[in-house]
Amino acid sequence: MSERYQAWLLRAVLLLVPFVIFFPTLEAGFLNWDDDVNVFENPHVQGLTGENLKWMFTDFGHAIRYKPLSWLGWAIVHECFGLNPFGFHLANVLIHGLNTLLLFEVMRRLVRLATGNHNEAGGFTNTVCIIGALLWALHPMRVEPVAWISGFGYQAAVTWLLAATILYLRSQEDSVPAMTRRTNYWLAVGCYGLATITYPIVLGFPALLIAIDFFPLRRFTSNDQLALWSDSARRVWLRKLPFILIAAGMVAFTLYGRYRFTDYWIKPAAMEDFGLGARTMQAAYVWAYYAWKPLLPTDLSPVYTTLIWNQPLDIPFVFSLVIVVGITALLIFRRRQWPAVLAIWIAHLGLLVPMLGLTERPHYTHDRYGIINGALWPLLLVTVLIRFRTRLTVRKWTPLVGLCLLILCGTMSFRQTRIWQNDIAFFTHMSASLGANQYRNLALMNLGEALMTADRNDEALAAFEAAAKRDVLWISPFDFQRLALSHGSALLNLGRWREAETKFREILQANPDHIPARNNLAISLWKTDRLNEAITELQSVINRNPDKPDGHLNLASLLIESGRPWEASPHLQKARELGADPRLVDAKETQIGAR
Repeated sequence: MSERYQAWLLRAVLLLVPFVIFFPTLEAGFLNWDDDVNVFENPHVQGLTGENLKWMFTDFGHAIRYKPLSWLGWAIVHECFGLNPFGFHLANVLIHGLNTLLLFEVMRRLVRLATGNHNEAGGFTNTVCIIGALLWALHPMRVEPVAWISGFGYQAAVTWLLAATILYLRSQEDSVPAMTRRTNYWLAVGCYGLATITYPIVLGFPALLIAIDFFPLRRFTSNDQLALWSDSARRVWLRKLPFILIAAGMVAFTLYGRYRFTDYWIKPAAMEDFGLGARTMQAAYVWAYYAWKPLLPTDLSPVYTTLIWNQPLDIPFVFSLVIVVGITALLIFRRRQWPAVLAIWIAHLGLLVPMLGLTERPHYTHDRYGIINGALWPLLLVTVLIRFRTRLTVRKWTPLVGLCLLILCGTMSFRQTRIWQNDIAFFTHMSASLGANQYRNLALMNLGEALMTADRNDEALAAFEAAAKRDVLWISPFDFQRLALSHGSALLNLGRWREAETKFREILQANPDHIPARNNLAISLWKTDRLNEAITELQSVINRNPDKPDGHLNLASLLIESGRPWEASPHLQKARELGADPRLVDAKETQIGAR
């Protein structure tokens, strides 16, 4: 088999294997878990118009993250597939395969630099780098950003980041012309800039470059001694300046959006509520969590509540601080013997800085936050295997053990994709995995709404009742009213008019201007033969919101039923003007004519 053919076959494997494992996600739908905010209820990504493009590059408040290239990516998918979720899932799976291929190239280049042999590219090296890249790609913690349509921004940012890493490594190769090295360097800077405006999870990238400069490039050592501020080291630091400036600029953009737009989103934590000590302990927990969780990827969930209800001196936080400080001290002490491990640890700490939640309380350790950092542990495995590559036992058993690990990870991820198929599967899993805590209310409410949409009203009612029995005082007024509205709507669907009426009146007592509750209250009154009261409620709906056609159409229906067709005609005309379904309006006018 020719070398060129082998290279193409290798790339095909790296693209095909993730596609097979994540193939079930292509049949999944949108989720009522940020997919609404980002895509299917966001008109700004539903068309590549000038107005939409302007919004993409100037908006800060819609998602409190500046991510214009994520919006643009969704808009391009929409141009190709419309609002068909298949297209959005296909984009995620394909870009994940591309990232696997890019990560393989990063690992292979790092091995060549570490061994000092630029011809070290075949046989065992390719084998371990394939295993490393696929372990990252098939790891169960990759399911969230791949199977979730809203995970696209994370995936696309990683693509630009990996491209920037490859270009940076090329710029450090002494065997290529100086002009080519400079070109690759500035292309790396450009790719990093694109990564930051895709999604700001990449802000820790300068730390990765510093780690690479420490090892395998060894830019911070002289005569086997650490030299962080020698003449040559200062030049290395200076070359990080463009990356640091880009990161700092995006931090400013992110903080501007985070503190400026707080009407809907939770406000950033104040120092008096979330002090420096508590922030430090939270950071230690996050650093430790993403070190051990990839090794034990069980009981995965879209939400983890550890960082919601906690005290800084709780045992997990103290233990995490001890572990992080201890590992850092040990690796610094053993830096000559384990330079690669120290470099990986430096990258681990730096890459996770955007995910520490230093301004956030509550904060979450989502699986998707480990998408970049998750590549470091397969890289560590590759490093160890290359270190002992001359041993016959290592060369003999690596392919078999690697295959077993890939099968295990692939099987776990394949099963995990079922959770992300639809709202019912998603919120069923979430409500079960959260256990007995208050956050479970929201999962049960979303589950009930999904069941109601599927016309499974008895099951929906059970979910709403379970949510209502728990302490809901912590939920925002918006969520409390939403729960009551959905609960009442399920009762309406089941013909339990009086019970539904009670739910709608609860909402109106707290918020008299809640139009959906008042409209549904009118339906409850109508169904219990209190037509005059129902008409009064609908008139109140129209007075508060005269530009909605449904209010006029519903009021016309009641007026016809109550024997006042002459009063219904103006409302039917208004409903037609406002865009109501002409067939419904025609049917009502036919009723009037029949009378």
